[in-house]
Amino acid sequence: MDLAIQKLCIISGIYAPAQLGQKDPFWQHLAELNAVIDSPWCLIGDFNELEDLSEKRGGFSLSMSHCRRLPQFLRTIHGSSILVQGRSFTWKKRIHGHLIYERLDRAIGRQD
Repeated sequence: MDLAIQKLCIISGIYAPAQLGQKDPFWQHLAELNAVIDSPWCLIGDFNELEDLSEKRGGFSLSMSHCRRLPQFLRTIHGSSILVQGRSFTWKKRIHGHLIYERLDRAIGRQD
């Protein structure tokens, strides 16, 4: 007899704010959710944040301070970005004559 093992997993859809003043409260709220979710957790969507400087191409250069919220959140929840196949960048736009590519959409996983 084949017994399937079932395990609860929480999946959250994310659409993070792009406005600077709303970013820190958003990430704080996710960290607070982490404290009450005791099952594996998968977050999927538009995080509007970079994990690393390599996730941006074109436009003005950024400093590492622009890549602090997402890595800090991953450390807080003991999670990691899920590797994807295909395009490296999920967003592009021409701003002031510069074509800019960024990886803003992703999936994050955390075991319980």
